[in-house]
Amino acid sequence: MFSFFRKERVPTGPHEFGAETEVARKADELFSLLDLNSPLYWKRQMGDRIEKIAPDTFEMVIKQLPDVRFTLSITEYEPGRVIAFEAVSEPRMGRLDRAIERYEITEFEPGMSRLELGMTVFFQNELKLRAFQDEQVLLGISTFNAVEKIRLFAEEGEQAVQVADEQLIVGIDKVICPDS
Repeated sequence: MFSFFRKERVPTGPHEFGAETEVARKADELFSLLDLNSPLYWKRQMGDRIEKIAPDTFEMVIKQLPDVRFTLSITEYEPGRVIAFEAVSEPRMGRLDRAIERYEITEFEPGMSRLELGMTVFFQNELKLRAFQDEQVLLGISTFNAVEKIRLFAEEGEQAVQVADEQLIVGIDKVICPDS
């Protein structure tokens, strides 16, 4: 009788997000920056620790979150074109249980590639609609930022990503904590 008072709930997943960008790099060069097996993996070059712990499974600790360990298990691998992995953090981050990130590279003209990121996420529990909408915003921004950071790294190097990270943090601070 009073079911109309109940809050709408959103299932744990899967939920899809995506972003793409064009990168001024050959496909094989760009792929080496995304390949967890490569010493050129961009996160490794940024100073994050990535270690192989089993075949096709890696542990990553990023500088900004030294107490969080990410287990990355490769789920799809086509050299020069596609890499996908499932990512799980310990401890879990916010409402997220796990994510599958799939990167696909297409060289559409010599020295120019399209990088597509498809992210499939699963939450730890069902979410109220408002909480899911908040997560949609955060994951949408996160997906866009991921491809843009990779593009910056591929075209301009580590320093460009560091500058962008600093500007993003300042920008968020101004939005979240306005002076007035």
